Amino acid sequence: MEEKKMTVQEKNVVGEEFRDQRRVENYAYFREGDIDPSSGKKIAKLIMSNPDYIVYLDPDLRIEWAVTEGYEDGNKKYSELFSEVVSKVIELEGLSESVSLPKSQMMEYRTLLGAAIVVMLERDKPEIIREVVKKAEAYLKDRMAEKARKWYLISSFAYTGIYLLVMLIVLHAGTYDDLWSHILPGTTMGALGALVFIVSRSQQLFVNISAGQTLHFLESAARIIVGILGGLLAALAVKADILLGIFESSKEPLALLLILCFVAGASERLVPSLIKHVEGMMEKEKKEPGSKQEEKKPQAKNKRQGK
Repeated sequence: MEEKKMTVQEKNVVGEEFRDQRRVENYAYFREGDIDPSSGKKIAKLIMSNPDYIVYLDPDLRIEWAVTEGYEDGNKKYSELFSEVVSKVIELEGLSESVSLPKSQMMEYRTLLGAAIVVMLERDKPEIIREVVKKAEAYLKDRMAEKARKWYLISSFAYTGIYLLVMLIVLHAGTYDDLWSHILPGTTMGALGALVFIVSRSQQLFVNISAGQTLHFLESAARIIVGILGGLLAALAVKADILLGIFESSKEPLALLLILCFVAGASERLVPSLIKHVEGMMEKEKKEPGSKQEEKKPQAKNKRQGK
């Protein structure tokens, strides 16, 4: 039996009937759990509904909104910011997909975006509409910064813990001379100092989730390594008697050394100042032999004149 083909006119009639079935004249009676006939989606979270429009989140927490024919055909008109708001909401909604927010935060954020649609449909003042959009955008930026900061802190704790564990194994495994028995604990304290620096400055750290997880892991590793090297330099400076004046009056030189290494790992100034101090000593050593030679030259010249 051959299937009867529909004419274009018949298809248009069927299409009109289907649209009539999905048409809603009053959204004021819709509640959470209902099905929106215009989209066929379930209303998971109702943001706003009135006789003219509805704004809600579907079960996937996507923003859905619809208006009645009365809203479109009546004296009411869309806000002049319609295109701007809708495009921004679509952009921010897509951006939030890449952040992988927890469900509670995602619902809160998408509700803020839905509120921007509401004030746009209510035709509020442009500054009010833009303010709501800015609040939603700021909320997402804060959550993105929190996630990036979490990457940074977790990796910092992990690297420090691994280094601390390795040092404990190394120190427990064998005996070392006086130099290494000070350097190894010193570098460990430097790593701990770097970790304290990261934690204490976590709110001021410049992090950007768009840079990716790998870069944040590398940056935290670099900061811990710098702390280890700072502790190493401080320990060597003590053993080389560069900072002898500090330790002569101390009853516990090892404890003071460990404190210095910790500060070297945490401080951004101690290591550079220590390097400058060493450079100054080297410059002084270079100048002293030269100055003696310069003193000898005039003496030799005077002897010639005396002759």
